[in-house]
Amino acid sequence: MRKNLQERITDAVTFMKNLDFAAQPLGKYEVDADFYYVLQAYDSKTEETARYEAHRKYVDVQFIVEGCERIDIAPLNGLAVETDYAEEKDVMFLQAPAQAAQAVLTAGGYVVLYPEDAHRPGVAVDKPAAVKKIVGKVRV
Repeated sequence: MRKNLQERITDAVTFMKNLDFAAQPLGKYEVDADFYYVLQAYDSKTEETARYEAHRKYVDVQFIVEGCERIDIAPLNGLAVETDYAEEKDVMFLQAPAQAAQAVLTAGGYVVLYPEDAHRPGVAVDKPAAVKKIVGKVRV
């Protein structure tokens, strides 16, 4: 029997916390039919260059391996679409809302983002800096 969504998210977080990421090259890794992750490295961006996004098929679990970034979060409902939903990439881009919650994540920190959560990841905290992150994707 397939686990419920909350159980799959918990399993994904546990998996990512225990992952030996130092031994893996950057890229996408399929774990099973309901979960994959992408190991990324980049420099955080300014608010002006980071974009709000949302997904329909997957819950994001964004886990910081190294560095620090801010993720802005707002309800998807009512936000203007900037770029229409692309089913093959499971992403749409949205205009920034007037107000949003902010989460500052450092190494070991993570946030779970559901399809109803528009989010702007990768925002620099003080100034752009190197970040290494695992983005887990849990099928809804």
